[in-house]
Amino acid sequence: MSVLDFTIRKSENALERILFRVILSAIAMLGLVWLSIAAAGWVALAVAPPAAAAITGGVFVGIALIAYFVAGARKAESRANNEASAANSHSKSDDVISRAIGIAERMAPDSPLTALLFALLAGLGSVSLPPALNPFLNKILDDVEKMPEVRVRN
Repeated sequence: MSVLDFTIRKSENALERILFRVILSAIAMLGLVWLSIAAAGWVALAVAPPAAAAITGGVFVGIALIAYFVAGARKAESRANNEASAANSHSKSDDVISRAIGIAERMAPDSPLTALLFALLAGLGSVSLPPALNPFLNKILDDVEKMPEVRVRN
């Protein structure tokens, strides 16, 4: 995490975060405009000014596309690494949210409000509680699955 990300996340309220991002975006945009003017002026020494502007614009678009694809590849790589590590640390039966959703779907025809409340509480518990409590949540889900009302539609 960069210093700017840390600063933005630790801002006191949403308005400060929004203003900080707008100011940083404006500074970055002005810097790119000045850089493109300087680059077009430098290229205009060798070719006609309209061609220099077109070349500079093409280079900037090319750099942006390369950065976009590199960032996407890094994001996909990190996502794959996270999924692989998550798959190694947890088996499919330990996925609390998917089990809770399955139980809630089986509950829904008989008592839709209870199913909705169960799914919301299970999702909240799996997100807000530390991963060390997942075995406890799985035990609760096992007990709920064994209840006669839930076993109706297996």
